[in-house]
Amino acid sequence: MKIGDKLNHPAHQTAVSVAGNLFMIGSVLLAGPAAFVIPLPPSIGRIFASTVVAGMGFATLCVSSFTRTYAATANLKFRDGLNTYVMLTGD
Repeated sequence: MKIGDKLNHPAHQTAVSVAGNLFMIGSVLLAGPAAFVIPLPPSIGRIFASTVVAGMGFATLCVSSFTRTYAATANLKFRDGLNTYVMLTGD
């Protein structure tokens, strides 16, 4: 089973969205670093790590958002076709 197949259930979509937000929070705290969380001086390596964590967070947020949007269009009885995909992606 693919990871994307697990997103068909609304509870999993919410969990992925929460995980993405936690990744984004973690990346901001890591990049700073926040003195009350990580009392270390900033470094290039930590900034690179923060960028990777932010990318993971953004990716999980995008996947869960598009999955929720597609599920909503299916519930609203939109046709499963190219016009629906174009409407969702904004092209």
